[in-house]
Amino acid sequence: GFPTLAKTHQFLFVELMKRLGRTCRVLVEGSPCHQIPEDEEAIGKCGNKLYLQYLRHLRSKEEVTNILDTEEGQMETGYLDHLQSALQPLGDNLEFSTYEVFEKDPVKYERYRQAV
Repeated sequence: GFPTLAKTHQFLFVELMKRLGRTCRVLVEGSPCHQIPEDEEAIGKCGNKLYLQYLRHLRSKEEVTNILDTEEGQMETGYLDHLQSALQPLGDNLEFSTYEVFEKDPVKYERYRQAV
């Protein structure tokens, strides 16, 4: 059969994707443990590709895409691997585009709501 994860592992993987988002990297290595039907092999689905396709399927679930493929998620992609200094909108003379990014930060507002 085709590779799948147990329900508990599926849940764990989906939760990790939702929480870690685009910073999560998955490594698929080793010998495949599943028998591949010969007709599948003929169309190029062999080896670890089946495992990768399954993980991509889990990534494409609506509950994951609703979190990762938002406008904020798209905006943060270019900044994920860079250390950023904290914004000081009242102390620094920021460009409008920088201030606009600061204003769109949902975490700031959520933390403020928690504090109040």
